[in-house]
Amino acid sequence: MENKQHRQKAVFFDRDGTLNVDIHYLHRPQDFIWTEDARAAIKYCNDRGYLVIIVTNQSGVARGYYSEADVRFLYDWMNEELTKEGAHLDALYYCPHHPEGRVPAYTMLCIGSLRELYTMELGGKYIAAVRDGGLPPERLQRLRHTGDGYFNAGMLLIDIRRWHQEKIFDRAIGLLQEHPERYEALDQDVLNMLYQNHIYWLDIRYNQANNVADAYPADTVILHYTSTPKPWLAWYYCSGANLYEQCRRQSCWRDVPLISQPRTPREHRLLSRALFQRGQWLAGLAWYIKYLRRKL
Repeated sequence: MENKQHRQKAVFFDRDGTLNVDIHYLHRPQDFIWTEDARAAIKYCNDRGYLVIIVTNQSGVARGYYSEADVRFLYDWMNEELTKEGAHLDALYYCPHHPEGRVPAYTMLCIGSLRELYTMELGGKYIAAVRDGGLPPERLQRLRHTGDGYFNAGMLLIDIRRWHQEKIFDRAIGLLQEHPERYEALDQDVLNMLYQNHIYWLDIRYNQANNVADAYPADTVILHYTSTPKPWLAWYYCSGANLYEQCRRQSCWRDVPLISQPRTPREHRLLSRALFQRGQWLAGLAWYIKYLRRKL
């Protein structure tokens, strides 16, 4: 994210259903169809000195259908197409998170204001992140990480211009190909290696892990569902207010039922544990036996 020292007039466009025909989980150029007059509208804004900025929700990232790299690739492709008509896009802002996502890094709730992040100066650093204090020292040694800290990649504020200048994507792929045995959390480990000593450290309120009491400091901004089971599973348990459920009931997904049956051996085990916690011993034992059968 690049901060502007002087205010500039801008037009913000949604992407899906506005600039392109709304195709569910669109991420490939070959599936992209411009809406009528979309390109002309962008050029109209360009010619009159307006910044043209895309702001879009991309929950397909959290759901595991495509990656953030796919979102940025499609944006770059759109710009290439617009260049043919003398037009361009100036910036892309997108939200890859969704509380019902399957990719742990994107299973978050925003429960506070993001205004401070938008106006934040990174002081010459390339990225802003929250330290992950729970990483075992031996894992850092295996990575050969010597930086001033290791971050959790669930929430990152990235200087996009630096990303391109430093060729972060290409270098990340190179590291993964060169030493795949070193990396456990692939994207997170590699980004920590590439950004070490170039990180602006944020307070934990911007990447607050959830807990069973569902109780958090009043200044929490982003809640990250790092623990298991996840709250979109019917057997999720917390002793507090269940912020996820409160948000779900106010969202457009309020009529979508929670996942009621475990789909993987790990979820079988988590369900059995939840039943034991509730004192439902026989049901818990039955699900644990099913877990063992699936596991074996």
